[in-house]
Amino acid sequence: MYSPRIQKLIELFSKFPTVGPRTAARFVFYLLRIPKEKVEELTKSINELKEEI
Repeated sequence: MYSPRIQKLIELFSKFPTVGPRTAARFVFYLLRIPKEKVEELTKSINELKEEI
């Protein structure tokens, strides 16, 4: 149904508490719509959080 890359992200987001496949798909398609800079900001923040803990 979706490309393998999109499906992989949906599977990863679905592992979050209370997030099912439909919500995970919404997250993925939101990330595809926003500017690349915002996605980079999000990934940077996640990486920094993991490094600090």
